[in-house]
Amino acid sequence: MKLKINWTFVKAHFYKSRISNHSRKSRENILDLAIPLFAKAGFDGVSMRDVASKSELTPAALYYHFKDKEALYLKSVMYAFEKN
Repeated sequence: MKLKINWTFVKAHFYKSRISNHSRKSRENILDLAIPLFAKAGFDGVSMRDVASKSELTPAALYYHFKDKEALYLKSVMYAFEKN
C-alpha cells in the first residue's frame, strides 16, 4: 500500500503556521511599544499614527493587527497585566 501525501495541504499548513507565529510576534512587539505610550499620554493622547510610527509600521499595517484604537488599548492593558 502506497501512502499518498497531499503536499499542497502540507505546504499550506506549514506556511500558515509560520505566518501566524510571525503575526503573533508582531502583535507582541506592537503591544510592548504601545503600553508606554498609553501610560504616558493616556487613551486620548495617543493616536494610531503615534503607535504605528513608534512600531515602524504603516498605519495600514497596524490596522491589520488591531481594528481600531480601542481594540489596541484594551489588548495593551490585558497584555500588560498578563506580562507582569
